[in-house]
Amino acid sequence: MPVNTPSDYAQASLLKLKLGDVCNLERILYLKQQYPWLFELNKGVLQKNSSENMEEQIDVIKK
Repeated sequence: MPVNTPSDYAQASLLKLKLGDVCNLERILYLKQQYPWLFELNKGVLQKNSSENMEEQIDVIKK
């Protein structure tokens, strides 16, 4: 997924900071449990590459 908004960059930077040199599924799931807000940073951002259909993008955000 591209980093193309300030919130994308913030999320990627914070994930890298929290993950350090250990990037595996177990560590990511642990971070999601400990810092759920970190995985919500981009919830309201319409991603440029996800779909051309604006209604589909809005449906994804609402979930």
